[in-house]
Amino acid sequence: MIRYRYSVCATVAAAFALCSCDGTMAPGPGASFGRHRGPLFPGMQFGTGGTSVAQGDWDGDGDLDLAAALNAVAVFLNNGDGTSTEYDYEAGNNPRFIAAGDLDGDLDLDLVVANLALGGNDISVLLNNGDGTFAAPITFDVDYTPRSLALGDLDDDGDNDLAVVNDHAEYNLSIFLNNGDGTFAAQEISATGSYLRSIAMGDLDGDGDNDLAIVEGFYGQVLVLLNKGGGTFAAPLMFPAGAGTVTLGDLDGDGDNDMAVTNGNSSDISVLLNDGGGAFAAPVTYGVGIQPRTIAIGDLDRDGDNDLAVTNYVSEYLSVLLNNGNGTFAVQREYVAPGSPTSLTVGDFDGDGDKDLAYAGDAGLFVLANRGDGSFAAQLIFGVGLTPDSVAVGDLNRDGQNDLAVAGWGSGFVPNVQGGVSVLFSTGHGTFAPHLFLSLGADVGSFSVAVGDLDRDGENDVAVASQDSGAVSILLSNSDGTFTRQPSVDVGDNPQSLALGDLDGDGDNDLAVANRYSKNVSVLLNNGDGTFAMQVTIDVGEGPSRIALGDLDGDNDNDLVVVAGGLLGLLNNGNGTFAEQEILDVGAGPSSVAMGDLDGDGDNDLAVTLSGGRVLSVLINSGDATFAERLMLEVGGGPESAALGDVDGDGDNDLALANRGSHNVSLLLNNGDGTFATHTTYGVGSYPRSIVMADLDGDGDVDLAVGVTDAVVDDSMTGAVTVLPNQIIP
Repeated sequence: MIRYRYSVCATVAAAFALCSCDGTMAPGPGASFGRHRGPLFPGMQFGTGGTSVAQGDWDGDGDLDLAAALNAVAVFLNNGDGTSTEYDYEAGNNPRFIAAGDLDGDLDLDLVVANLALGGNDISVLLNNGDGTFAAPITFDVDYTPRSLALGDLDDDGDNDLAVVNDHAEYNLSIFLNNGDGTFAAQEISATGSYLRSIAMGDLDGDGDNDLAIVEGFYGQVLVLLNKGGGTFAAPLMFPAGAGTVTLGDLDGDGDNDMAVTNGNSSDISVLLNDGGGAFAAPVTYGVGIQPRTIAIGDLDRDGDNDLAVTNYVSEYLSVLLNNGNGTFAVQREYVAPGSPTSLTVGDFDGDGDKDLAYAGDAGLFVLANRGDGSFAAQLIFGVGLTPDSVAVGDLNRDGQNDLAVAGWGSGFVPNVQGGVSVLFSTGHGTFAPHLFLSLGADVGSFSVAVGDLDRDGENDVAVASQDSGAVSILLSNSDGTFTRQPSVDVGDNPQSLALGDLDGDGDNDLAVANRYSKNVSVLLNNGDGTFAMQVTIDVGEGPSRIALGDLDGDNDNDLVVVAGGLLGLLNNGNGTFAEQEILDVGAGPSSVAMGDLDGDGDNDLAVTLSGGRVLSVLINSGDATFAERLMLEVGGGPESAALGDVDGDGDNDLALANRGSHNVSLLLNNGDGTFATHTTYGVGSYPRSIVMADLDGDGDVDLAVGVTDAVVDDSMTGAVTVLPNQIIP
């Protein structure tokens, strides 16, 4: 049975829901490669449950298509215009491994799939009809559970044969010689070793025929079987390596096939260089992530040599190692890859001439677009060593790029730990240098951070609410990325949130702070030099935890909105004093508030997260700080923080939310009138707590930065910021 779906979704993504480019829900799993328009972040999911991926031009139109072993065999035909059509084909029970090659001699690419199921161990062959659709599967048994397969001409008759390693007590190798029409002779079985894990095929000794490389997991070595011609093999040669999967390619530029092998036990990969005759040098190891599964080889940075990309199953990121030109490799770059990535392939999926990455994992099929220099339009994750309760953005070292400041407790909430702020300085293209930690002292947990010019010198300074000291720390910029700490400013008990803005109309940035335990808001007016007058407090009721600042009533001064049990509006009298609070009906359990024009009428509306469920409350301003009946929108679980910005470049503010309960981000595209398309979600790491929008890679569109409590960075669990670059391609 064939099922097909049409999708106009993102090229590159990590979503746990599927959407079209206008934010509406797609009818099912879909893929899209190539140039596209729309607010696309790395990570939109193309199907579920994928373990293996293959590439090829299935329909003969000159562009690369994809096929993946998902719940069925999913074939994604590239339409060449930034869209694709997905065809799903039934194969055997539980398809797990897939490979492509011409099996019936008609010059188009067919598919072969290994099926892993209790009580049924078989191989399915799907012959191409010539137009990218496939005939019903032809299935034949193997003796044992197929673990890995490879296609290529083994008997020198010009057609593609099949080699399969089997997971069984005898751990054997099955060879199926092609009859030339896509049917195969009975398998030839040979016992080759213990715990066979992976097989690759290629000419290893320079004699023109295909040899085999097989990973023997028990001893952590690669068995090399040199073809004697006719599909018979010499006794295996043994080379120490890893215990995972093997991939072949020329890594040192001498024209022969070298080997790269994953080692899940030691979280590294081994590179073995070929001497040209099928013997290999001692392995050189390179650290990657936890449980590396698959390596793909290709020129990723257009310098003429082959680089490496690795899936890391437990770390949930891709490692990219760029070749130094001699078969040695630079330190890995890490790209977030949600969904426990397993299989990986390299190819130009968007027609721009450089090599992209496509990987399959437990969450489905994903494509990561190459920027052209070996870096990828994908999520990047940066450790900060803190619980990232608050993230703020601004140029902090005068280089014209947006940097990030992160507030939170030190790891583990350990007594005497140094509290403070982590600063991530941009290095361009959405990447950031290792964090600079600005200490606030022992037992001083920072909870909220804001960036802005406090002393009128044209530089961005940093203000931090320190809940344990009951004060706000002021860090004035020295113009070079360093800061001078000023005397702290006393506020209320347990300050949770702060906002910067001109409250008294004198042109400098003042402070407003929500104090949870003292149940009030502190207003601190700036003296113009980064020092502040004594606080004036406003009682607001139970547990104020979040605060936002902006003009609500159209009188051109900044008002305050406070989350305090409910939602309170404090209207500015124009001089930094405030009228009596007004309670706004938003629903139960507000956790954060964002302010901005959502319906295009020029006044500030409100978006309020409700932490108790999966709901966002939108309040449309009538222009005088009165609000229409709230609009309730479904989002991810336990939304913790909201941000506004024009993600899709259409001139209106869209919404992004950090969903702590469901470990993802929701993106809601504005229809232009304050109503929103169905949310799309993106996996970003565990327990996201804060989110900001800004241009982080210098390409002119709005990206996302999300503070996540638990992430794996350099194989250690830490607080981190996940950066999602926007995938808008005009």
